[in-house]
Amino acid sequence: MENEKSSRAQERIIFMDWAVVLGQVGLDADKQEAWKITIRWFLSWCKQGGHVVSLSSARDFYRVQVSAKSPSEAVRLQWSDALRWFTENGCDEAREGDTRQPGYREPALAHPYADIDMGAPQLDSFTDPLVQEFVRVARSGHLVLKTERCYLGWLRRFVRWYSPKDARKLKGPDVEGFLSHLAAVELVAPATQKQALNALAFFCKRVLKRKDLDFSGFKRAKQRKRMPVVLTVEEMRALLLELQGQFRLMASVAYGGGLRLSELLRLRIKDVDFERE
Repeated sequence: MENEKSSRAQERIIFMDWAVVLGQVGLDADKQEAWKITIRWFLSWCKQGGHVVSLSSARDFYRVQVSAKSPSEAVRLQWSDALRWFTENGCDEAREGDTRQPGYREPALAHPYADIDMGAPQLDSFTDPLVQEFVRVARSGHLVLKTERCYLGWLRRFVRWYSPKDARKLKGPDVEGFLSHLAAVELVAPATQKQALNALAFFCKRVLKRKDLDFSGFKRAKQRKRMPVVLTVEEMRALLLELQGQFRLMASVAYGGGLRLSELLRLRIKDVDFERE
C-alpha cells in the first residue's frame, strides 16, 4: 500500500489548461490570482530545478518554501490549497498503451492523491465514511462532476475550519460561523459565499439528513465595487493588428462574438455559420 502511494506521488501530472479550469472554479478575483501565482511559481521551480511536475515535487516545493520564507499561517494555507487543487485536478501522464488524452479524468470514487498529506490539516481520506457518503449521495443525485468536486472542496475547508470537532455533530451556528468567517475575514465575493452555502446546505440536508438545521443568520459578503477596464474600439483595433496568424483569428473571434476563453477553446467548425455575414 505504501509503495502504491509512493508510486502515485511520483507520477507526472499533465494539466495544460489549469488556468482556464481555475477561472471556472468560482473563487473571488484576489484568491484566484494568488493561486495562479503559487502554481506558476511551482511550475517554474520544477522547470528550473529539473523536477517532474508531480505530487511528490509539489510536497517538496511546499516544504522548501515554508522552510526558506517562514510565511504566516494564512499564506501557508493559501500555498497548500493552491497546490492541492492543482494536483487533485491535474491528470497523470498517460501510460504506455493508454489512448486517453491528457486532461481526461474518470469520475472514480477514490481519488489517488486524496490520502497523501500536503502539509496542512485536511479531510484527506476518501476511505472516510463521511466522504464516501457525500460522494454516494452526490452521484445518486446526478450532480455534475465539477459541482461534486466543488462541493467536496468546500466540505474540506469547512472541516478544516471546524476541526477538531466532529462535523457530523455540527449545529446551525457552526455553519453560520464559517460563512460569516468567509465574509468578514477572507473577504470573499458574494458568489463565492453563495457557493459555500450551497455546498454546506447539500451536506447538511442531503448527507447528514439534518433538515432541521437553520443557518440563515450568517453575515453576508458585500459586493466590492470595481471600475471596469474596457478598451476603446481604436485601442482594440491596434491590439489586433499586433497579433499574427491563429492568435489574431482567435482574438478577433473572441472579441467579435463576446466569447469567454473556455468557450473559444471549445469552438468547433460546426458552431460557425459561414453563410451569414
